[in-house]
Amino acid sequence: MLFTVNLACPLTYKAEDNDFSSISSCPAGSELCYCYRFYYENDALFALEKLWSGARTPLSEEEKNVIESGLPALDRPGYDRAVAPGRYRMLQTVPVEDETMLRKAAFTAAADKREGLMYVRFFKENEFETVMQIFIPL
Repeated sequence: MLFTVNLACPLTYKAEDNDFSSISSCPAGSELCYCYRFYYENDALFALEKLWSGARTPLSEEEKNVIESGLPALDRPGYDRAVAPGRYRMLQTVPVEDETMLRKAAFTAAADKREGLMYVRFFKENEFETVMQIFIPL
């Protein structure tokens, strides 16, 4: 299902090169994020070009308390990749295993756009559950 979300604060990540399956070995609360450029190749094939990838370790108790109080998240040194604040179309679904499967899921989220940026976020909710979110700027 597609949602519209408004990010008030950036989602920041430390630059890391990893694959989608890396999230399974991370502790609960961890995130992986990938930034892609999507476009149609030869006006027919939906294509993805990875621009960057990053990771985020679970929030500390102090960071959780700051966020829950309504303040912006604390800066983390070295976290220089970000999903910028703004309005996004979001698809939340089960994680995919590779970019071929991602292309199929992303096609739905991109909808009527011919090209643009797309952020793919894997969030490990607990030891057994991980969700994937696709963000397309509106």
